[in-house]
Amino acid sequence: MRSFVKFSVLICVTLLLASCQQATKVSDVSNSRYEFLIKKLDEPILLGEKTVIFDSRPKFQYLMYSLPGAIHLTWEQLLSDPSIDNSVVKGDKAFYSARRLARLGVNPKSEVIIVGSEERGQARAGRLAWSLLTMGFNNIQVTSIESVKKSLTPFNERKHKSIPIWKPTDRTILEISTDEFINAIRNSEENLLVLDVRSDKEMQKVNLKGLKKNLAKFKSVYIPWVHFYNEKGRPNKKFLRQLNANGVTTDQNIIVISNEGIRSASVTYALLALGFPSVRNLSAGYKSLYK
Repeated sequence: MRSFVKFSVLICVTLLLASCQQATKVSDVSNSRYEFLIKKLDEPILLGEKTVIFDSRPKFQYLMYSLPGAIHLTWEQLLSDPSIDNSVVKGDKAFYSARRLARLGVNPKSEVIIVGSEERGQARAGRLAWSLLTMGFNNIQVTSIESVKKSLTPFNERKHKSIPIWKPTDRTILEISTDEFINAIRNSEENLLVLDVRSDKEMQKVNLKGLKKNLAKFKSVYIPWVHFYNEKGRPNKKFLRQLNANGVTTDQNIIVISNEGIRSASVTYALLALGFPSVRNLSAGYKSLYK
């Protein structure tokens, strides 16, 4: 009888350990796809022979000055008509974008550096990085063009040859639609945090209080998007402590919102690079909530 009890206890302990190990594996998988972003955040940006530089600035700025071999590409160019639909690159839109990128010699395995207009003007660069992440890219870094110019060393100008079209990966998990957003806050989705990254002036004009009156209670935090990038135009690791102090932690399901889904996409990319595993962008924008 005693031997049977010992055997039963041994089985229970074994099953308990196995369940703990399985939980760890699930957690590891959720973070592994963005491991490169996290790893590279502390390292200097280096330009190798196979590095692809995307200049996300407006066309006139690119024509005035550009880095040798840089390709002008904006997030809008990945969509056939961004004025109608600026949501995540998926379905037919994804193949449209994949064809465009293939003509530039770029695929999800490419090493990509995206430069923005100014040190803290990384909204467009971050939005492009987010768009590429939704298509299956992993090796992406974002910085300001001023930062790259300061550390630029001579290198051969890159020649980009067209490659066969490739099948994009569908990472719609990085986006949330307006209807999905309403359902999430109405049903008090577990560990939900709504992160509003608009400016102080925008928040004073219209905010989430109206939604809170009509829907279930949900946690929200207001932090202007510029704080998520440092003086080099990269995700701001020094801001992590303040994020935690404001109640933004890695165990939450975070939905980021801005007026048109551009700045929020930029913050979504930054948070992934800072180690936040569950972040979604409301790409339709804040304005879609009050139509």
